[in-house]
Amino acid sequence: MKYQDDKEILDTFLLETRDHLEVIELGILKLENEIDHTSDQLINGLFRAAHSIKAGANLLEYRKIEEVAHAMEDVLHLLRQGTLKLNSNMVTAILQGIDLLDEMINNIKNSELMKIDTIVKELETLTK
Repeated sequence: MKYQDDKEILDTFLLETRDHLEVIELGILKLENEIDHTSDQLINGLFRAAHSIKAGANLLEYRKIEEVAHAMEDVLHLLRQGTLKLNSNMVTAILQGIDLLDEMINNIKNSELMKIDTIVKELETLTK
């Protein structure tokens, strides 16, 4: 049995993913407005939220959601390590990733048909 066929599991995933997206959105905007952009606790929370989305999507076999979340997670991981410094390009790319994931979650049945290449490449560019 595929987990995505279980309504209770799918509904839980959708609810939790919406919560995680809100955490990331509010957190990245808060970080952008902080003077030093390095709140460890906040960055760790953003990373964990992206990781949770990725893990849930993997379990339910929503590969495109998993791929977008993974690209966001990679950026947040490097930010958490201090390898990257927060900048406007990063904020924009993460917010675009959130918008895309939100669209995918709201149209879960067609999420595997959605175009993700542009935002994934944008996020991946930030990690290079």
